[in-house]
Amino acid sequence: MKDNILSDVYLGEEYAYLRPYICRGNPYDARVFLTGINPATPIYPNQVSLDRYIEIVKDYRTFMDFYLKSRIKQKNQKYQEQEWE
Repeated sequence: MKDNILSDVYLGEEYAYLRPYICRGNPYDARVFLTGINPATPIYPNQVSLDRYIEIVKDYRTFMDFYLKSRIKQKNQKYQEQEWE
């Protein structure tokens, strides 16, 4: 197994990070590692650095807090854009 499989979540500045499964335990103890490329709420490099994203992904509660705040923010931005159309 690679030393840091989580670093493979970065595809480029214009792409959302890949999202590994989020678990309450250590992802390095898992025998299977799943990622997705089409999350409901994408998280981009311009929102959070790769190093911070990896730290967030490693901690379930931190990730869920960040994710829910991002989801609310993105939903509000979409609502504001639609409001003016």
